[in-house]
Amino acid sequence: MNQLLTIYNDGPTMLAPTLEFTALDAHRRPLPTVRVTTAYGSERGELVIPPGFGTDVLIFTGEEAQAAEDVTVSVRTAETVNAPRVDIEPVVTPMDDSGRVLDRNSRFTTVSLKNDDSEQMSVRLVYIIWTWPEKDERQQPDRVVPVGDLVVIPPKQTMLVPVTGEAQAAVASTAGRIPASIKAYLSR
Repeated sequence: MNQLLTIYNDGPTMLAPTLEFTALDAHRRPLPTVRVTTAYGSERGELVIPPGFGTDVLIFTGEEAQAAEDVTVSVRTAETVNAPRVDIEPVVTPMDDSGRVLDRNSRFTTVSLKNDDSEQMSVRLVYIIWTWPEKDERQQPDRVVPVGDLVVIPPKQTMLVPVTGEAQAAVASTAGRIPASIKAYLSR
C-alpha cells in the first residue's frame, strides 16, 4: 500500500487535525476531478494524533483517480484534545464467538482491543475492504466500514467489541475472498 499519510505533531498534546487534500498527478498538477478522503477521518477531524506522529490511509476516487501520484495537504484546523498522551496503539485481535483468535481475513464476530499503555485511550475501529488492483494499479480501500462506536479502553485492560450490523454483513460477505483489515485508531 503506497497511500499511507504520516501526520506529524510537534507539540506536547494530543491533536485532532481537520485536513484538506488536493490530488496531484506525476507532474504535481492538481487533479480537480479526484476526491481524496481517508480511512480514519483526518479530513473530518476524527483522527487524534499523539505527540510525534500518526498515520491515515488516503483514498482516491473520481474520473482520474489512477493518475493521482501525490497530494498537497492543508490544515484547516488542529484542535487540542483533552486526553492523556498515549505512546502505543492498541493490540487488535479478531475473534470468533468462542473467543478463539482468528486472522483478519476470517469471519470474526468480536474484536479484542488491548491497551498496553499506562493511560486510557479512546479509539474507533474500522473494517477496511481493499481493492484487488490490476498489475499497475495501487491498492487502496474500496470500502471502510465502522465497527461499533468510540471505545474508551482503560490502562492495561482489554475490551471486547462485538461486530454487528453493517460491519457484520461486510465481514460475512468478504471473509476469505477479498483482502481486508481490521484497524483501530485514536479518536474522539
